[in-house]
Amino acid sequence: MKKTIFLLLLSFSSFILAQENLVVKYEYQWDIDFEEFMKNRSEMSLTPEIQKQIQETLTTPRYFTLRLSSGESVYSEDEKIDNSQWGNGATGTRSSHGANPLYKNLKENFYLQTKVVARKNFLVKDELTEYGWKISKETKEILGYEVRKAEFSDSTKTIIAWYAPKLPFKNGPEYLQGLPGLILDVEIDQTTVNNQKSKSIWKVLSIEVDKNSLALEKPTKGKPMNEKEFQQIVKDHHKKSKEMYGGGVDKD
Repeated sequence: MKKTIFLLLLSFSSFILAQENLVVKYEYQWDIDFEEFMKNRSEMSLTPEIQKQIQETLTTPRYFTLRLSSGESVYSEDEKIDNSQWGNGATGTRSSHGANPLYKNLKENFYLQTKVVARKNFLVKDELTEYGWKISKETKEILGYEVRKAEFSDSTKTIIAWYAPKLPFKNGPEYLQGLPGLILDVEIDQTTVNNQKSKSIWKVLSIEVDKNSLALEKPTKGKPMNEKEFQQIVKDHHKKSKEMYGGGVDKD
């Protein structure tokens, strides 16, 4: 009888949470070998001062807020946009973890985000990634919630995520989603096209009910396109930048 009452209370608690909008705070850290990172960008001929600025920017923790409703979310950076010349001139692109809010609609299975290349805005809309999560029996506690371990791997990355079944949102930071509970902590070990290894780490800092419960706003700025079209623009821009900073393409 006691077990039945406990399960009913647990189900009721999850139901109540599902009706609430949540505000979740994360800390993000990128771990990478900076010397190796700069070797892959040797054609840019950056001054030591700018290289130091890049290193500080890459290694400084960043903070994000995930606002959640039952089927939608907006993920945005809390700190100021970095308008330094190296970010907008030398490379001309912002990280996918950048300052422009990421809107996700889990019911209609798409994301929407304004992305920037060479100070031009592009409104990117595409389908959400379907991760083939493998859920293990391993558990631990984060912020008082029991969380379970899930893992996904492909040819370029391995993702380890810890999600809370009692928080009934199939969502998480950035482009992560699809688990039967809110993703709280994440580690992504990744290998780039230059065979450079890096690690992206998200740690949840707080989870609160959104007392304002304001409607989640969709991004609207920029030329509409899908992710594949945007990545081609990024590729073309990087090619032009390499030619510019490298003194042109070698000729026979």
